[in-house]
Parts: sequence; C-alpha cells; structure tokens
Amino acid sequence: IVNINGCSDGTNEGFALFDLNDATIELALDANATLTYYLTENDALNELNPLGITFENTLPFNQTLFARVERNNQCAGINIVNLIVNEPPDIETEQDIFICADVLNSYRISAGVPEGELTNFTYEWQTPEKQTTPVIEVSETGSYRVIVTNGDGCSVERTVNVNSSAAALINDIEIRDFRQNNSITILVS
Repeated sequence: IVNINGCSDGTNEGFALFDLNDATIELALDANATLTYYLTENDALNELNPLGITFENTLPFNQTLFARVERNNQCAGINIVNLIVNEPPDIETEQDIFICADVLNSYRISAGVPEGELTNFTYEWQTPEKQTTPVIEVSETGSYRVIVTNGDGCSVERTVNVNSSAAALINDIEIRDFRQNNSITILVS
C-alpha cells in the first residue's frame, strides 16, 4: 500500500491533481516492471480503462487506485495506492493596510495566521532578505507577498498591500444634543 498526498487548490475543496509517478517511485519497482493505474481492482485485473499519469481524484479527500505491475507481459501483482487530499492554510489571501504618509518609519505586517497557531506553519516572504517569520517589519509602501505552508506541505500565497494615506480632513461636525441619546458625528474625507 502506498499513500500519496496532494493539496487542494482551495477553490475545489477535497480535490487535487496527482502525479502518479510519485506512487511509481514509492513502489520502487525493478527496471523490468511496468506499472499501469486503474480506478477499480476489476479494471486492473482485466486491463480495462487505464488512467493517465496525471489524475484528479473523483471522490473528495480520499480515493483508492489500483496499480497493476507487469513483468514480461504477465501480471506480477496489484498494489493499492491511496490518494489523500489535504487543504491549504485557511488564511485571508489579500489585505490592504493604510498608514499615514507622514508617520511611516517602520510598520509590522503579518502572514495572517492566528496567534496561537504560528508554529504550525512555515513562512517565506518574497523580499530580498527571504525572511521566514510570521511577522515582518517594513519601512516602505508596496505589495508584500508571503507563502504560508502548513504541516501537510500545502501552501497559499498572501499579499499585504501597504498604502500611504494623507491625514483625514474634517469636513463637518454634527452635534445632536438635548435628546435622550446625544450623538456627535464627524464627517471626514
């Protein structure tokens, strides 16, 4: 039995594209053996409906394939190949941050992983220094990309856009008093 892991792309939950060569490598067959993959054991026994070397699972999350091993045009055995689909990290993939133009010295941006789960992931910021921490400090506006990878080896890319913003201008102040619920509204642009 061989287990092959794949990663869902996040849009089609539970499904992934598998390179069945990964199973061939795991089975470590000799040079005289050929391997063909099938959806069912019956297909493998009767050599019906062989699969291509790339395969997208048709059952979500887990699926079993059957690998027929042949030597000298004779069936030498049938192996079970389990396809396991793992999910990528569940984080917000894009964030816009606005900072005051006249205040930017250094600003901390995050990979978007919840505080209690930081050690469950690896980080690769696409910056000249290739930082590998969940939070980095930036001193310029721009787009910052990080690849977040979970323990199953599945990754997602997050982009943090740091934008400069001028100080807000107060256009009007509305005061509503002498009522049961007083309020002040400040209108800005």
